[in-house]
Amino acid sequence: MLGPGSSNGAKKPEARLIELPETLVRQDIDINLLEALVNSIDNMEPNAMIKAIQEFNSKALILGHKVGSLFQKELREGNRLKKAAWEKERQEWLEEKKRLGTWKVWCLESEKKLKAKIVDLEVDYDELKEKT
Repeated sequence: MLGPGSSNGAKKPEARLIELPETLVRQDIDINLLEALVNSIDNMEPNAMIKAIQEFNSKALILGHKVGSLFQKELREGNRLKKAAWEKERQEWLEEKKRLGTWKVWCLESEKKLKAKIVDLEVDYDELKEKT
């Protein structure tokens, strides 16, 4: 063992207190506890109090994990719902585009037919004009 009289020559670190910053407590917060509860806390064995605090912290940790998991699940489901809604809207737009595309084709074909009919009518008109 190395002690104060060791030949190592290494200096031991100086023992001193750690200074912690002051804790600020808001004075406008009231905590109301039943007197029986305060008395039972005051009369608790230190080991029992530590055990209760550890149990509380464990349950809080588990609860926090469960809440986090539920939140992540909601986010995933929300994203799935958004994606499903987006896909539905996209599909509706594609169907509308297809419908408008077929309507455009129909209009173009109708235009061609009308132009052909106009040409036929002009020929008929010219023929009637020549006969009279």
